[in-house]
Amino acid sequence: MLAFLGRRLLLAIPTLFGVLVVVFLLLYVAPGDPVMAMVGERADEETIARLRAELRLDDPIHVQFGHYIAGVARGDLGRSYVTNRPILGDILDRFPNTLQLAVSAMLLAAALGITIGVLSARHPGGWLDRAGLA
Repeated sequence: MLAFLGRRLLLAIPTLFGVLVVVFLLLYVAPGDPVMAMVGERADEETIARLRAELRLDDPIHVQFGHYIAGVARGDLGRSYVTNRPILGDILDRFPNTLQLAVSAMLLAAALGITIGVLSARHPGGWLDRAGLA
């Protein structure tokens, strides 16, 4: 059992790395400029350049990815461009509501799935059985 858990944990590493790559690339190719969203359209070039340097957005993409990985490994997900608060704090603030929504959805899905499964088993070939198979 311990060997199985060890293999699963080792397999989680490339999966998590793949998720980090996809998330980083999605953030990188997303339309819009985060600096312009932070400072607005009326900011001068000096402020924009200073903020780009602070956020390391003027570095090459592989260097940006390295900073991103290092931050995630430390538990530092950065600061929100909108609220200027730590992102981890925002996630933790919203986690109880997300958990409540996920549990409610799972309970509803289980109740409907079990009900449809039992009724389909009681009446094989019936309309509910055919609809449940679709």
